[in-house]
Amino acid sequence: MLPPERKRWHRLVIESQCQFLAHAGCKLGQEKPFACEQYPLSFDPVEDRYYFDADCPLYEQYQHDLRVDGSEAQRHFLRVDKRLQQLKKKNPDFLKHNFELDADYFELLELEVPHA
Repeated sequence: MLPPERKRWHRLVIESQCQFLAHAGCKLGQEKPFACEQYPLSFDPVEDRYYFDADCPLYEQYQHDLRVDGSEAQRHFLRVDKRLQQLKKKNPDFLKHNFELDADYFELLELEVPHA
């Protein structure tokens, strides 16, 4: 977690299912930690490459929708990418640590990101 998130949430540990995940989605809404906002994406700052959690059933749809202007997947990706670009400058150690955790916890599939 980012330092300001740590102050608020201390530490969120998800062993199987997040306590804030409801049928309609995350109960935290816009207040969720960035790592949760980023999900199901993972970003490797060393390789500058995006990955996707293999357990998420939306992989193929998300991959397809990234090419659809204005799609939910495209909006999500652009929002996450913007934040990641800021973090690459301000907090690269967080990104490295976050990817190490993701790579250890998830089975990751490479995400093909369309370029403008």
